[in-house]
Amino acid sequence: MESLIQTLRSDKASFRAAAARAIGKMGPLATQAVPALVSALKDANRVVRTNCVLALGKIGPAAKDAVSPLVEMLIAERQRATNLRPSVLEIEESINAIWTLGQIGPSAELALPALVEARRSEVTAIRDAACKSLGLIRSCSAAAETALGSRYAAARALISTGASVYKALPVFVAAINSQGPELRANATQDLLAIVPLLLQDHEPAQAVSALLKLTRVNDRDVRHASIRALGELGPSAMRAVPRLITLTKRSDSECDLSVVVEAMAKIKCPVGDIVRAIIDLLEHQELSARGVVKLLTESGYDEQQIARSFINAMARREWHFPEMVPEFFRILGGIAAAAVPGLVRTLRGNCSSVNKLWGTVEALGRMGAVARDSVKVLIEGVREWNSVTSGLDDIHDRVWIRSRVAWALGEIGDVKALPALMKALKDHDQEDHDPDSVPDEANVRQAALEALGMFGAAAEPAVPLIVSILDDHDSPIRSDAISALGCIGPAASQALPALVEALRDSNSEVRACAAWALGNIAPFGKKYVPVLLESLQDPDCDCRVRAAVALAALGETGEEIVVVLNEAAKRVETPVRKGVLSALRTIAPLNKKAVLGLIGAMKSKDWRTRYHAIDAARAIGPAARRARRSIENALRDKSKRVRDVAAAALDALRSVNDGR
Repeated sequence: MESLIQTLRSDKASFRAAAARAIGKMGPLATQAVPALVSALKDANRVVRTNCVLALGKIGPAAKDAVSPLVEMLIAERQRATNLRPSVLEIEESINAIWTLGQIGPSAELALPALVEARRSEVTAIRDAACKSLGLIRSCSAAAETALGSRYAAARALISTGASVYKALPVFVAAINSQGPELRANATQDLLAIVPLLLQDHEPAQAVSALLKLTRVNDRDVRHASIRALGELGPSAMRAVPRLITLTKRSDSECDLSVVVEAMAKIKCPVGDIVRAIIDLLEHQELSARGVVKLLTESGYDEQQIARSFINAMARREWHFPEMVPEFFRILGGIAAAAVPGLVRTLRGNCSSVNKLWGTVEALGRMGAVARDSVKVLIEGVREWNSVTSGLDDIHDRVWIRSRVAWALGEIGDVKALPALMKALKDHDQEDHDPDSVPDEANVRQAALEALGMFGAAAEPAVPLIVSILDDHDSPIRSDAISALGCIGPAASQALPALVEALRDSNSEVRACAAWALGNIAPFGKKYVPVLLESLQDPDCDCRVRAAVALAALGETGEEIVVVLNEAAKRVETPVRKGVLSALRTIAPLNKKAVLGLIGAMKSKDWRTRYHAIDAARAIGPAARRARRSIENALRDKSKRVRDVAAAALDALRSVNDGR
């Protein structure tokens, strides 16, 4: 023991941690080491502190001198959590400290206020640990505990004789809700074993009653097991639905909402009830939109009925649309068309909730072409004064909704919307328009430009208007206008002279967008090569990179282009990373120095960059031999996708070398 205590003061952290672990294995016999372990709680090394905390817990009540330092640790961790999101290691340290306080038992009453505070933590595991430790510390009647223990032993003996589990169930429930840690632990294991037996009962009503009681016990695992069992009973457990609905409205410390919803789906509860529960899940992002669709369709619900139920739920309450709800409609695809009339009614209903309007417009946009029936009302909604936003008092909210309406029209892609989007750009340029009358009007214009770009070649009639905006005093507007022209593509060829002029703009973002747009609009316009070559000398790195990508698209393979691309490939934050790697892939067969850029990208910290660089080398073939060693190193990459593409690339190189 003395040797271990001395080792706790070693200069090497690994020795100190090992000593603490060894002391912990001795359990209550290591009482002599408590002062040394308490001192080591202030060790700078987290691993050492963790092992000391656990060792004190294994020593048990004799470690009562550690209560104050452990409480201080909890308070310090809580204060850090108020400023920063706690890391996994910090959460684990708090849980270990709470567990140790529980193992010390009634002697740790000083820690009760800190543990009560820990029950309010946002982290479920910390709350659960605090509840268990509070139960261990608080005193209870020894006589009552002894009596319950005797009844519990009798109940176990009764089940072992083959008698009905229902006779013993009340005793098991009392045991799991008791204060005795050993009794509760045993009852938990026994109840988890009993739940499957209830499913074998030929009287489902009796099984449902028993399982409903188990959803109220103090153990989370037993609650989850009983909820899953109710789901396995299917429609026979329909009378459990009110209790399950109640559970969806409680704190997630009581049960996992996704477990409850899955059980409700298997029971085939009314679709309206399960949709309301799913909305809560989506708001808390505990279940993905794709997971919702899969769960409900596999459970036999009609998809059109699901979509209508979502609309009805939205109409009945003022709730904030989480990101996942519009995504839900996108995943439903064509089936979601059933929801369009309800969404249109929301837009026509003089709605006063900005959140509901935003979610409705966002859902229609996510549906895409499926939502064509909503184009008429959306065209109305993009106007400066319209019935869609008339219910909103705040002018900033009205502008925000109009900008999202413009985006939705672009996503839907109906050419009937082109005049309305063009008018949203024209209104701002009227001579009698007061720019101060509608704040944030630029947001609508930017959204309209983005939407016009989504139409591609179909937006050719808007090109002259967009070109006229290139003289706007607002540089973000100029950048968005150029981006829209680039997305329209060769159909915007009449804008090429204006884009060449934009390469000399005072704003670097505008110049970068112009270089990119030139590459998109004039893929065969060799006459624009000289001006793009000038852009390779631009002081802004992003401008140089975009110009080099455009030149590569035009078939240029010069040294200065390769130098710019090779340098850009090393930077993970390059906004046009895929474009850079694609350009190197195009140039490499003609200029072997381009492979150096791919080799540099293979060393990136971002796995996507490594993946695309190796994939480019695979496609290049013989010209990528210089990258062979880097590709071989990638076979040990931590990303499976990178390892797979590396194996494919090496196989391609071997095929070339073998003459196959």
